[in-house]
Amino acid sequence: MVTFCYGEKQLFKATECAAALLVLLQLELKNCKDVEGKIEEYMKKIAKKDVSKGVKMLEDCVVKYEMDDNEKMKKFCEYMAKILVTKDNIKNHSELVINCLMKLPSYYLDIVEYGDAHTDNSEFNIRICYIKYNTEIYLSLKCYLKHSEHWTYFYLE
Repeated sequence: MVTFCYGEKQLFKATECAAALLVLLQLELKNCKDVEGKIEEYMKKIAKKDVSKGVKMLEDCVVKYEMDDNEKMKKFCEYMAKILVTKDNIKNHSELVINCLMKLPSYYLDIVEYGDAHTDNSEFNIRICYIKYNTEIYLSLKCYLKHSEHWTYFYLE
């Protein structure tokens, strides 16, 4: 629960935290640092305790709300990734964590704590999965655009 001006209280669900944090960062309100800090700490606490909620929040942060012009949000998303893409989480919740990684920009692969070599969770295997996943999306988009009526507006190799 966060208290705003005039004592007004606001309760955030885990799924709303990333959006609330982004709004506060974009508004650049004075004396809002403690509110941002409370939301960030709450998100970190949830991510450490419940990997599935943490993964959802990370996806929201990065896929929906990360903006390149908002450096603070980008750094926070990277910090959340460091909490979630640990060797233990990849080992114990591999499908959940690896599926999340597939949706993130490629530079998040440099944050990952990979499993041992020659395992399913090794750096090599996860990066190959990333390439395959993102190539399939690219190819399906390319196929869709070629068969749509607006395909001439796009140049695809």
